[in-house]
Amino acid sequence: MNEAQKMAENEILDLSSRRWQRTRAALVTPSFTLTAIAECAADDLNRGLRLQLSKALQSGQTLLTVLQATEQHPAAMRAVVESFQDQQLVRVARNAIAATPSKEPAAIARCMTAMLIDSVMGKVPVLAERSGCFEDSARREALMQAVRQEFESRRSGLTATIEASLRGQPVRRLRQTGAGRTQPPVEASALVHSPLAIRVGGGNHVPGQR
Repeated sequence: MNEAQKMAENEILDLSSRRWQRTRAALVTPSFTLTAIAECAADDLNRGLRLQLSKALQSGQTLLTVLQATEQHPAAMRAVVESFQDQQLVRVARNAIAATPSKEPAAIARCMTAMLIDSVMGKVPVLAERSGCFEDSARREALMQAVRQEFESRRSGLTATIEASLRGQPVRRLRQTGAGRTQPPVEASALVHSPLAIRVGGGNHVPGQR
């Protein structure tokens, strides 16, 4: 592990509690499958990170300034980081740039996306354990794997946004719906009867267990 990766481990983003509303609701809904819960968590994670990025760059700033500062004196990088509203997220960008030898925006964007996902993914098992339905570590690990698989279909959008900012393009402001909610909760039946739903353990679900 190089120095940039070690630095990235210390940049742990914590999405606010309201960003996890769908996940919290899914975790305490007995009829939800593992896949349904993972879908809610992946949606919350994706939307939360994109809102975080939008907020950090809402003044028209772009990550291109961070990329350009890597070629200057360290003091210049500190000044650039301090000019952003969300300095923690920009430090993740700085670390991703340092960890990418080619300094190509596309490669940096992929690296930064991975760092952002890793920085918030740890919240999922914490929420799962607190729900009282995922007290077993093996079940929490299975949920984590399911969330990662679900997020793969959403990863490209986040990466594209980061790459555009690294190329100097402004990020379009994302809007929340309602009082801090990213989207209305999904009814359990809509997910349970989805053709992609997979029952936990491969058999019939027992209410209160996962």
